[in-house]
Amino acid sequence: MRSGGMLPMLDRWLASLNLDPAARGFQVVPARLAGSLSPELPALVIPEPGASLTALKERLLEIYPSATPVKVIGGEGTAPAATTLGALDAFPGEPEAIFIDSRLPEEVPRTFRALEHIVARLRAPDGCPWDRQQTHQSTKPFLLEEVYEAVDAIDREDWADLREELGDVLFHVLFQAQLAREEGRFNLGDVLETVNTKLIRRHPHVFGDVKVASIDEIWANWEELKRAEKGEAGASPLAGVPLAMPALAYAAQVFHRLRRFAIPAPEADRFLQVAAYRLHDLEAGIKDPGQVLGELLLALALYAAAREVDPEDALRQANRRLAAAVEAAVRMGTGLDPGKLFDPA
Repeated sequence: MRSGGMLPMLDRWLASLNLDPAARGFQVVPARLAGSLSPELPALVIPEPGASLTALKERLLEIYPSATPVKVIGGEGTAPAATTLGALDAFPGEPEAIFIDSRLPEEVPRTFRALEHIVARLRAPDGCPWDRQQTHQSTKPFLLEEVYEAVDAIDREDWADLREELGDVLFHVLFQAQLAREEGRFNLGDVLETVNTKLIRRHPHVFGDVKVASIDEIWANWEELKRAEKGEAGASPLAGVPLAMPALAYAAQVFHRLRRFAIPAPEADRFLQVAAYRLHDLEAGIKDPGQVLGELLLALALYAAAREVDPEDALRQANRRLAAAVEAAVRMGTGLDPGKLFDPA
């Protein structure tokens, strides 16, 4: 492979690196595109004349670890200088190019490809025996647990924990895709294609020329596009709302669907009245307590949704107070104090 007269320096760079691009492949990108490199191919990055190497280093650190070996190519007649990515900005002068050799996926842990490789390796015949035993069904509890842990980190505003939990959620997404690939159902590329094309299709006001005047109009367009995609014209407004959702969240989602489909619904105070009636029934013991309690919770969930309050999140925050009260009772050797759970006002 020869660059000819178009890029006369390229031949010199390749010769100084003893790199045969026909055998190994390689990529050449300007510094501004350094964040799009594929670490599995050797790379030549061309710095911008007069630009700081610090900015280029920061772009490359989005992909490669700081200790990654690099070679700095100077002018003609000089051999490439070896250094590390972390020390790149200490190089004197203005290099013509920066060379980074190919890396194994596990050597670049900041990349999506690394996680994809690791998941496939765990499932390989010589991978992890436990991971190889898992199925879509057996991993459902783990996926749910990791999502809940991510939600918990958000509630606590613990951003370091959220970073870790999002990684765990991402691992389970790739694990499910790997299982499906092995079964011949679909692969990760199919998953990405589905979500990317769906997001573009359902945001014509962003990626197309549709004009919208309000958030309500965006929601209306979204629902119309969704029904058209699934051939659900005239279908139930509950289509796509999974019954496996947490019960309070399901009730709230059903109420929101009523509004999106312009179906008349009672005002919030009406649900509060129903809750009061059901509370009276519980106190009087005149009906099946399980049924009455379910209707009481349903009325409260719908009341919350009508007031634009997320009942699932409201109960989750109250459960935080419950957990704190239990911990306090254990520390103090006392019983559970209801005053720690409920506002006396």
